[in-house]
Amino acid sequence: MIWSELKAEFDKIYNSDSLCIEVQEKIENGTLTYAKANEYAIKIGEKMAKFLNDNNALPEGISYEEAKSILTDSLGYSYKLASNAACAAQKKVNDDAEIGLNAVSPKYQKDRIDGLAKEISSKGYANIKNSVDDQIVNFTQSAVDDTVSVNAYFQAHSGLSPKIKRIAEFRCCKWCSNLAGTYDYPAPNDVYRRHSNCRCTTEFVAGKKKQDIWSKKIIHDGSKTAKLRKESPISSKVRFKTQEMPRDEYIKAVSLWDKYEEVKIHYEGGKERLYEELDNNLTYEEKMSATINKNVGNYRYTALHKGHNQYKIIKEVPLDPIEKMFKEEYGELYEQLFG
Repeated sequence: MIWSELKAEFDKIYNSDSLCIEVQEKIENGTLTYAKANEYAIKIGEKMAKFLNDNNALPEGISYEEAKSILTDSLGYSYKLASNAACAAQKKVNDDAEIGLNAVSPKYQKDRIDGLAKEISSKGYANIKNSVDDQIVNFTQSAVDDTVSVNAYFQAHSGLSPKIKRIAEFRCCKWCSNLAGTYDYPAPNDVYRRHSNCRCTTEFVAGKKKQDIWSKKIIHDGSKTAKLRKESPISSKVRFKTQEMPRDEYIKAVSLWDKYEEVKIHYEGGKERLYEELDNNLTYEEKMSATINKNVGNYRYTALHKGHNQYKIIKEVPLDPIEKMFKEEYGELYEQLFG
């Protein structure tokens, strides 16, 4: 049995459910919240688990490849429904906070489906039905968690200060109760985790204030920059070697230059090669900026910039798992977002 033969039947069940109808209406009119998206994800997971069982989609003796095929299509579908709802909720958060950013859609972890397929093919679905059903719900819920995580990552690297809120289920266990609360990004990994039959939820909380990319202190726009602009005798643009920069950006670079030590570089081509890579791959906006955040090789670099080939690398960080996911899954979009 293949998913294409089952999808139409699942859609009938989906389209007759009052919560699913309500969520679609809220998506269309832009009023869907994360709370409702979480409720919806749980419902979709429960419906998918029941549907696969009722239609004997994972029969006794099913092979790993067959189980993987049906789970990839069916759980991929439930994940997409839930992530679409979560992205609509994220858009509402962004709009309400007047953040001019689109919601970023997550990608599911294929290894979770692979592991479930292996478990079903080796033990038999009937013998582990309760565990499988719970994993299907958990997997669908993870679409909301992943949306929270990936948008927090995106906004934090866009100069904002997002937060992640974990809400404990009523009468939850001590472990979940201790995790409940609101966290600054990056939140501990446990915030996104669930044990069996856990229905705790995560939500995204917007933060509009920009942060200094090194000290993490809040920047109040206009104060220091305005003072420097008023007092400086430098003209509106400064030519430094072959690079023109806006006056205030050059002033900023000069004022920061002696405050930070250059870190040890692990880029395999060495410092000069890294500088060359930066020169050749900066966007126009980056060339006009005193500070640069750029991915080169397997690292993300923070650098001060005073013009052509004039850099001071003040931070080198290996790409984290979420960033690697962006790079692998989004390709061109990833480069547009994080360069």
